[in-house]
Amino acid sequence: MRGCLNVFWYFPLFGFFHALIYVIMGAILCCTVILYPIGLGYFQIARYLLSPFSSALVSRADLLLVRPQDATDEKSFSDTYTKIIGVLFIPFGLIASAYAVLGIINCCLYIVTIPCVYVWTRALPAIFNPTGKVCVPIAVADEITRIKNGQTVAKFKGDSPTVTEEAVAMNTGTANTYGRCETPQNSPEKRVRDYDESQLQEIVNNPTMYNAQMVESCRKEIAIREESKAFEDQIKTFDNDRLSEILKNSALYSEAMICVAERELAERIRLRDEQLEREAAEARALREQAAAAKREQQRLWLKKNAKWLILVATTVLVLLISLVCYKITDNRRRQQIARENIKVHLIKVYNARAQIYDYYQKITDLLPAVNAQDRKSFRKEAKAVIGVTDQVTEDAYTIARDTQYLRNVAGFERIATKIQEQSGIIEPEIEKIQKAYEQIKERAAVEKVARAKREEEARIAAEKRAEEARIAAEKRAEEERIAAKKRAKAAQIASWQREEEARVARKLKAGEGRDGAYQVGDYYNQGGKKGIVFEVNSGGRHGKIVSVVYTTGVWNHVNNWCKSLGAGWRLPSLRELQNIYYVRNNKISKVRGDFWSSTSAGNDQAKGLVILDQRANIHTMKKTMHAYARAVCEF
Repeated sequence: MRGCLNVFWYFPLFGFFHALIYVIMGAILCCTVILYPIGLGYFQIARYLLSPFSSALVSRADLLLVRPQDATDEKSFSDTYTKIIGVLFIPFGLIASAYAVLGIINCCLYIVTIPCVYVWTRALPAIFNPTGKVCVPIAVADEITRIKNGQTVAKFKGDSPTVTEEAVAMNTGTANTYGRCETPQNSPEKRVRDYDESQLQEIVNNPTMYNAQMVESCRKEIAIREESKAFEDQIKTFDNDRLSEILKNSALYSEAMICVAERELAERIRLRDEQLEREAAEARALREQAAAAKREQQRLWLKKNAKWLILVATTVLVLLISLVCYKITDNRRRQQIARENIKVHLIKVYNARAQIYDYYQKITDLLPAVNAQDRKSFRKEAKAVIGVTDQVTEDAYTIARDTQYLRNVAGFERIATKIQEQSGIIEPEIEKIQKAYEQIKERAAVEKVARAKREEEARIAAEKRAEEARIAAEKRAEEERIAAKKRAKAAQIASWQREEEARVARKLKAGEGRDGAYQVGDYYNQGGKKGIVFEVNSGGRHGKIVSVVYTTGVWNHVNNWCKSLGAGWRLPSLRELQNIYYVRNNKISKVRGDFWSSTSAGNDQAKGLVILDQRANIHTMKKTMHAYARAVCEF
């Protein structure tokens, strides 16, 4: 299964290209010498990417769990420098890890690239910090994981280190000494304690050949060992915890007790190590047998099902090729659709821009036809729409220009979406400027009607003023004519009065009228009453006179005027008007026109006499009409 996945990694995923890239990067970094730890780590990542499903990346410290013979207590300059470079690489490792995480997320979007998620997820720690990483087979990585899991379980249970852990610790130089010696590693006491009986006897027997302190230490060690023989049986009954307590509390026990405890504990560790080696050898043999049996079983199974496996592999390969071809075709189709969408929406944006500019020109042409306030408002609104349109058009062009650098479908679809968004932004601007055009068009029509109305009103006002001036002129002329006529009439009446007074004076001088008798046509001027006699009775001593003055107006007005002349004065009746008309030799000035009488013809009508030059007609006139009137009075 892992082999099939490795083949799938090579084709159609072309994973070896990633390995080639890491090889090139590692070679470049190694050439710099300073960054050679990073370059070596990239070489290990490249090895991993050549067969990612059958290998793994582990640290060198973890590799010592299965290869303890490579362990050393000495820290070289190379190890220190590698750690320093690893710490300094952390910021760059974060950036590389972020890109790797984005790549993992992208691989999750497609079914074909899901195996890449497994590959890059396992390589993520090495990408973050490639220093000290080693590519090993997957079985080695599993064994390291098993050992680390055993250590974790032991720590959780609180037990002493397991056989496997002690073996590893002994081989790596980290075995627990149970506090048996607190002296320095190279002190004489430490070296003497490790000597056997023959070495100790040789040093004691040849004191001149060795250091005096060494000789003294050897003698002391021999004495201690002699004394410790008495404790051997007792020490053998102690368990490991009791022995550890003795070694940790060396100040409480004798040196002989401590010596025999150390020898007993060392012997127990040796026996346990031998047991460990035997168990490890047996376990290794069992694993090898199980692996051999499994390989043989797999070989037989493959031999039996080879034809079917080839058929399935061929089918899967054909399906993968078909899937890749379909993916390529689908990408081309989607790319073409995205190109068409970009073109359509870009054309829509430019058409909308042309339409907006057309409306803007129409609005500009209609601006003089509206008032100043509307002109300012519409100009500001139109310029705002033009500004948005120019910005959207420029953005759409800039976005569309980026398509020449694109190669993937997602980029084209993203550009198409952005162009569509720009098209969606400009559509409301078309509606806005179209609405503004309709409003200004309506305002211009209203303003045109208002202007025509104002012009018509001005023309009518001018005609009215001209007519009023003409009427005023005619009125002034008529008033001047009436005034002149009144002046002439007043002069005539004054002349008549003078003549009448002269005539009366002549009569009186001649002896006529001394007894107060009057005749029709005489001028009467007695008691404040002045007028022309038109009727007489009782021998001329009584009669009726008509006023020399007259007035004009409606019936009520002239009736009140007659009464205002004094007591006895009134509006003449129809008969009295006829008598006045038939006096041919009277001195009345006004003998032509419509004259009111006091004879009523209804609620709102009265009789009147229409006097022409040689005839007089009786008519019924409305009291609201204007006519002449003279007052009459009896004497």
